[in-house]
Amino acid sequence: MSNSKVVSRPVSLVEKPQSKRFLSTKPDAHTSSSGSAVFEDNTNRLASMVSDNLQVPMFPASSSSVLRVETPRQFYGLLKNKVMQAKTRIFLSTLYMGKEERELALYLCRALSKNPALQLTLLMDAMRSTRESPKGPSSASLLSHLATMFPDQVDIRLYATPVLRPNGFKARMIGRRFNEGFGLQHMKIYGFDDDVIITGANLSRDYFTRRKDRYILIRNHAPLADYLHTLILLISRFSYALHYTGDMALLKQVKKSVFEMEDSSKEYVALCSSPFRLEWDGGTTLLLGEDTDGTVAPSSLFPPISTFPEKNWAPMAEKSIQKFTKRWLERCANLRHVYRRNWSPSQVDTYIVPLLQMGQLNIKQETNMIPFLTKFLASLRPNEPDSGSYVARPYTTVDLTSGYFTLSGVYKSLVLSDELHGSATDQTPTCFRLVAASPEANGFYGSKGVSSRIPAAYTYLEQEFWSQVVEKKLDKPLNVHGSNVIDESDPVSQGHIPSVSLREWNKYGWTYHQKGIWVTGPSATETELLPMMTMIGSSNYGARSEKFDLECSLMITTQAPALRKLFAAEVVDMRESARHLMDTKAFETPERKVSALNRALTLQTKRMFRPRHDLHILTGNHDAWISLMARRKRQKFASRKKSTIQCDRDDGEPIVIPDAELEAFDAQLKERVERWAEEYAEIVDQLPLELQRTFNLMKELDYTTEASKEDIRTTWRQYCDARDHMAGCVSGSTSPTESAEKDEQGIHGRKWLLSSIQAKTSAAISVAEEKLALALSAYDTVDRQIRRLDIDLLKNERSLYAGLRKELEEAAHPTETYSTPVPKDTDRFSSEGQLHTFWSGLIQLDPLTCLAYLKEFMHGGTATSSASDLPKKRSAATQKSASPDPSAQIPKVENIDYDPSEPRYCYCDRVSYGEMVACDNEDCPREWFHYACVGLEHPPKGHWYCQFCAPSNWKGPGTKIPADARYRPSSVKRARVA
Repeated sequence: MSNSKVVSRPVSLVEKPQSKRFLSTKPDAHTSSSGSAVFEDNTNRLASMVSDNLQVPMFPASSSSVLRVETPRQFYGLLKNKVMQAKTRIFLSTLYMGKEERELALYLCRALSKNPALQLTLLMDAMRSTRESPKGPSSASLLSHLATMFPDQVDIRLYATPVLRPNGFKARMIGRRFNEGFGLQHMKIYGFDDDVIITGANLSRDYFTRRKDRYILIRNHAPLADYLHTLILLISRFSYALHYTGDMALLKQVKKSVFEMEDSSKEYVALCSSPFRLEWDGGTTLLLGEDTDGTVAPSSLFPPISTFPEKNWAPMAEKSIQKFTKRWLERCANLRHVYRRNWSPSQVDTYIVPLLQMGQLNIKQETNMIPFLTKFLASLRPNEPDSGSYVARPYTTVDLTSGYFTLSGVYKSLVLSDELHGSATDQTPTCFRLVAASPEANGFYGSKGVSSRIPAAYTYLEQEFWSQVVEKKLDKPLNVHGSNVIDESDPVSQGHIPSVSLREWNKYGWTYHQKGIWVTGPSATETELLPMMTMIGSSNYGARSEKFDLECSLMITTQAPALRKLFAAEVVDMRESARHLMDTKAFETPERKVSALNRALTLQTKRMFRPRHDLHILTGNHDAWISLMARRKRQKFASRKKSTIQCDRDDGEPIVIPDAELEAFDAQLKERVERWAEEYAEIVDQLPLELQRTFNLMKELDYTTEASKEDIRTTWRQYCDARDHMAGCVSGSTSPTESAEKDEQGIHGRKWLLSSIQAKTSAAISVAEEKLALALSAYDTVDRQIRRLDIDLLKNERSLYAGLRKELEEAAHPTETYSTPVPKDTDRFSSEGQLHTFWSGLIQLDPLTCLAYLKEFMHGGTATSSASDLPKKRSAATQKSASPDPSAQIPKVENIDYDPSEPRYCYCDRVSYGEMVACDNEDCPREWFHYACVGLEHPPKGHWYCQFCAPSNWKGPGTKIPADARYRPSSVKRARVA
C-alpha cells in the first residue's frame, strides 16, 4: 500500500451524466451509493434537498455578507457596537444574560433612550433567568427595568417549558437548577436591524473572555433577519412577560442621568437588583407582530387572532410553528424567483436553511435532516480529472465538534453509518473527525468532592462511543482503492487518516463550548480543506437538545472559494488546539481510567434523566431504577421464595422475615436512595455554578483594583511633580513674600494630593478585602459541600440496613427494647427526628472532630451515643478560655490519616482546617492556631499572641492595638510558612 497523499484512481471512477449533475430532491429518488451522484461543483444541492424534503425555508445569500468573528472579546465588542448603532430594531434570544453584565444592560438603556424609534425584543429562559431570585440579582432583575422605563419600545419575554411553570408547585418541589433539566429556551440569536449574529454563546462574562465558541455575522440580509425576528415574536406569544416592580423614583432618576451614569454606580446597581414579576398574557400585549409579507410591524395593525392559554398550550404552539414554517417556505420560493431575475448567479452563491429543534413541541427539523445528510454524503463524487488518472482529494471529510460529548442516537447513526462506511467500489470514502473538550477544558476540572467526577464521566462517555467505533473497525486507516491517504492540510496530522478519529481540545486557561459540523467534499484538483457546508447554532447534538430544549441552527452551503476558506479557518483554528488523539491506548492510560463508581453514577444518571416528553414518565423511570436497586439489595438478605434469614437466636431456630416486612424495607430503601440521589445531583449542579459566579465577581474586583492602582500612581506622580515644583520655587525665589505665598499654595496642594492618595488607597484596600472575603466564602462553600457529601455517604451506608437489622434483632430477642442507646450494630436512635438531629449536628463540626465522631459511630463507640450530645460537645470545644494549658484544649481525635507533606500548625500539631488565627510574632514556631484550640469564636481585635510568644505587657485578645489579627481558612497559605 502506498502512503501518499495523492491517490491513483481510474479515470472513469464515476460515469458522468450528460445532463443535470445533482441528486434528485424527491424522497423516493434517493438511492444508494450506486445511484445518482452529486459532484463537487454542485455543493448547494444539499440545501435545496433538505428544503424540498423537509418543507423548510431556504434563503439565498451572497457569500460577501457572511463574516466570522474570531474571539470572545471581538464578539463582546461587536455586540456593544451593534447595540449603539441599531436604528430600528434589536432582537435577542439567549438562555440568559449574566447578572453581572450591567455594562451591556446599560448600553441597551442608552441606545433606547437615544433613539425613540428603536424597538427591543428580548427572549430568555424563565427558569435560568430567575434562578438566583429573590435572594440575589438575576438575569430577570438585571433587565426588568427596561420594559417599564421604555414601555412603548421594549418587550422582554421569558419562555418556560410546557412541563413546568415558574414558581409552580412542581417547579418548587423539584427545586432550582433541577427544574432547568426539563427543557430550556436555548436559541442564541442576536439581531440588529438587518444584521444577525448566530452563535452558541450566551451573554455572560465567561463567553466574553476565555470560553471558546463560534460566531457568524450575516450582514444586510433583511429576509433572514425578519424570519428570525418573527420566530422570536412567535415564541414570545407563549412566554411570560417580565415586569418591573421596584422603586419608581429610582427608575426615573436613572433614566434621567443614563448617559452620565456608570454601570458600577450605586443607583444603577440597585436598579439592576430590583424586584420583578412574571405575567402570562398569551401574547396579546406584544408591541410587534408578523406582517402578511413576513416583515415586522406594530401588533396593533395585525392583532393576533387567538390567545395562548397558560396551561396546555403546547399543541397550539406546535400548530403555530408549523404554519409559521409553511408561510416562510412560500415566501422564500418567491424570494428565489426575485433573486434569479435581479441577481447574477455569481452573486447568489450561498444558501441558508434555518433548522428548528423543539422536541416538546414535536418540531424536529434538525434531526429529520440527518438522513438526508447521510444520503448526500454517500452520493458525493469528485469531478472527472481533465487528464491523467489522479484525484487530489478522493474522500469526503466531516468535522464535528461539541463542548458536551453526549451525541444523541441520530448523530451517532450518522458517524457510524454503514451507508457511508460501506465497501461499494464506486463510493467515495467518508472520514469523520470529532473534537470534544478535554478534562482540563471542562469547567469542573480540578474541583473537589463529587463535582470532580464529572470530567471522568465525560471520559467514560467518550470511551463508550470509541468502543462502538472499534467494534465496527472504523478506527482503521481510510482505504481508497487499496491505498491509505494522508491529509497534509491538517495541522495535527499524525499519519494515515482513519474512518473515524476523536481528539480532545485543550488550551491553558480556557474552557470549550464550541459546536458545529463542517463538510468538505472530494475534489479532483484541490488538496486543501475547503468545507462546502457548515452548521452553526445552539444545538449540542445531544439527547437533551433533541428532546427538551428550543434550538435553532443554520445550515449554510456555499460555492464561493472565499467563504469556504473562512469555514476552513474555523476548522484549522479548532484543530490546532486539539492535539491529543484519543484511541484505545489513550483510554487505557492510568490518568484516563474511570473507576467503577464513576461508571455506575454516569449510567444511573443517564437512566434517571433519560429524555421524556412528560414529567410523570420521567418519574416512573426513576422509580423503576430505584426498585431495581432495592431488589438487588434485598436479595443479599434472603430469597423471596424461602423468605428466611439465618442468624443466631436464643432457641437456635432460624428467623423468618415475612414478605410484607421485606416489602416495607424495599419501600424504605427506595425512599432513602431517591433522597440521596437528589442531593447528589443537586451538589453536582449547584456547586460549580456558584463557584463560577464567585470567580466572576473576583475578576471584576481585580479590574477595579487595577484601575485604582493606576489612579493612585497618577495622583502620586502629581504629588511628586508638585513637590519638585515647590522646591524649585523656594530655592530660586528672590522675594520672600512671593516665595512664602507660593509655598503656602504648594503646601495646601500637596496636602490635598496626600489626602486623595490616602482615600484612594483605603478604597483599594477595601476592594482587596472584599475579594479576599469572596475567596474565603468560596473555600467555605466547597469545604462544607465535601463534608456534607462524606457524611451523607456514611449515613446512607449505615441507614440502608438499619431498618432490616432492627427487625432481625427484635426477632432474635423479642423482649429487648431499644428506647435507650445500644451497643454496636444496633439502632442508636429511637426516632427519625433524633437521627436527623444527629447528622445535622455533625455537619456543623470541624472536619477532624466530625471524622472522629463518625469513626466511633461506625465502630459502635459511645462518643456519638445520642443526638443531643453533639451541640454540647461543640459548644464546650468553642467556649474554652485561652488561658488554660494548651494541651488540655486539643480535641481528642485519633487514627486520622494526613498527607505527610502537609504543614502542621497550632498546639495540636495538626494540619490546617476550619478558621485559624495567626500569632503576631513573626518568629512564632507554630504560626497558625485553630479557633477551637485557643478558645476563640470570632476574629480578635488588635494583636493576638499565642502562649509561647505573648509579651509581658499583653493582656489578652482585648488589648487595644490598631492592627487586626490575621486569620484565614485552611486552603490559604501564609507567605512566611517554610
